[in-house]
Amino acid sequence: ETGSPSLPIGLNLGAQIFWQAQSFPNELARCAAILTYPQYWSFRLSGVMASEATSLGCHTDLWNPWTGDFSTLVASQGWGHLFPKLQLASANLGPLLDKIADETGIKRGTPVYCGIHDSNASLLPYLDGELTSFAVVSTGTWIISLCVGGERVLLDPSRDTLVNVNANGDPTPTARFMGGREFDLITNGKADTPNGSDIAAVLDHQIMAIPSASASTAQPHFLFPNGEPKSSGERICVASLYCAMRTAESLALIGAQGPIYVEGPFAKNALYLDMLAVASTRLVYPSATGSTGTSLGAARLAGDVHKSIGFSSVVTPETLKAQLADYASAWTAAYEDRRKHL
Repeated sequence: ETGSPSLPIGLNLGAQIFWQAQSFPNELARCAAILTYPQYWSFRLSGVMASEATSLGCHTDLWNPWTGDFSTLVASQGWGHLFPKLQLASANLGPLLDKIADETGIKRGTPVYCGIHDSNASLLPYLDGELTSFAVVSTGTWIISLCVGGERVLLDPSRDTLVNVNANGDPTPTARFMGGREFDLITNGKADTPNGSDIAAVLDHQIMAIPSASASTAQPHFLFPNGEPKSSGERICVASLYCAMRTAESLALIGAQGPIYVEGPFAKNALYLDMLAVASTRLVYPSATGSTGTSLGAARLAGDVHKSIGFSSVVTPETLKAQLADYASAWTAAYEDRRKHL
């Protein structure tokens, strides 16, 4: 109903509230309102409370993305009256409170906007374009793939897939894994730049990393079926190819179609981008600056922002493309074999 997998450490907000209701009923009875995180801050700044769909629709179990309304959990627990009026992320809630303006030096009368879920802020700059089908891959500690206008597929909650709600209120299939963190684990935190010999050795001998535990495990470990990398440069190559293959897998899991836009640190990783283009068989457009669209998307809530992120498509040499295709086939076979034992 909600497109929310059951997540560890209380990451389903509805489960948190339910636990509080069972464990601290007297305290919850004094609750005046329930605010999601961005709207907590817009309330503190403006004094106006609001609810907002992208924040309610990010694995909370509080929102039904298919109906655009609260879930049956909210109704069955009698929480509906605790959520303020629903507002658009771009809604102007009013001016900054005079007290805060005076304390901070920000001009009195500065408008405060409702606010948006962070991944959806990255997605927002693309929603007003002409494309009907595309994917945005936001990279960093997490690699988060968001699909717009893709194929309708049945999501597997065990693979860390979920349904977000974008700024237009539409269901947005999403997949994620801790790509940046796993990259650091494979490379032992080294940031060396691989050379041509490193790349050749990894591709020629198909040195690869395969998860030895489930993708959602908090402490991932890796297998190296063809032997471990022999240098820090080779480790960078292996980690780059690993993250690209996992990203391609994520995009397939959510039915993504059309071009892929990559933001964040991995937008500057040429080997990652080449492998993603080959493994997904789609056009890949990395951000020219390697920046994310989170800040730009948040700024667009306040009005028309003309600055573009800037993209150019990845062009992979034919000889490298063939090697990467062979590597991708071998990685997929090894990964699927390992999954049978997870």
